[in-house]
Amino acid sequence: MADEQLPADHVAFAAQFDRSGPEFHAGDPTPVPIGGARVPQSMSGPEVVVQAEAPAAENFGPEYDRVFALRTNLGNLKKAIDALNPPLEAILRLRLAGKESDPAFAKEVKKRDDAIAALRECDKWFVEPGEFDKRPVIDEIANGATVTRTTAEEQADYMLANKRHTQKIFNEQKALLAKLKDLKKQ
Repeated sequence: MADEQLPADHVAFAAQFDRSGPEFHAGDPTPVPIGGARVPQSMSGPEVVVQAEAPAAENFGPEYDRVFALRTNLGNLKKAIDALNPPLEAILRLRLAGKESDPAFAKEVKKRDDAIAALRECDKWFVEPGEFDKRPVIDEIANGATVTRTTAEEQADYMLANKRHTQKIFNEQKALLAKLKDLKKQ
């Protein structure tokens, strides 16, 4: 397309890239360094940039710390429960396809076993009996994960039960967050 067909602002824009034109690099004949040998003068900033120090964390007391740790542990438990679903789905899919001797099946079984081990590790966070004792839930889910399922309906029932547990955990986390906010106000 010829220059006369372009609007004036397009011509001015294109002119800055014409090596023989006076507007090439805004008239600065200094070649642009490549290879990182030096930083161009226009890109160098102040020598020292002083970062403001982060404010010290406030201490809201031992009850706040206990509730915060419990809420965090519940979140980690919820993640561990959710980590079980993908390998279980893959195992069922491979089982229904008759590929139980396939190396991919063994790989998914290993992933499932690792997810179960990670779930069982959550036991250590819930040693105190009471409202937030999740050890029975952990046992139920971990034991259910090793059951051989042969239909999608059986798998869906198990996953629905897991979803109910994670929803309950989510609601408990929400209540604990409200308690944390109240403790901060005190």
